[in-house]
Amino acid sequence: MKIAILTASFLPNVGGHQVFTYNVARQLVASGNTVCTYVPAEDFQALGLQFRSHLRPLPRKFFGFVNRVPILGLFR
Repeated sequence: MKIAILTASFLPNVGGHQVFTYNVARQLVASGNTVCTYVPAEDFQALGLQFRSHLRPLPRKFFGFVNRVPILGLFR
C-alpha cells in the first residue's frame, strides 16, 4: 500500500511529534508499505542528502494557505 504522511515539522527538529512520525513511518515500511513523508521545505533543506530518501518538500507557504482556506486543505 502507498501511504503519504503530511507533517508540519520533521527532523532535524527533535521532539515528540517528530519521533512519533518517524516511528510510525518506520513501522509501516517494516510491514511492507511504501511510505512518503511530506515535510516543510525548510526542514527538507536542513537535512543531509543521506536522510532525504522517502521525503518530499512541501511548498514554502503550504500550511499558511491551508490555515486561511481550510476547505482546500481537505482536497489537497
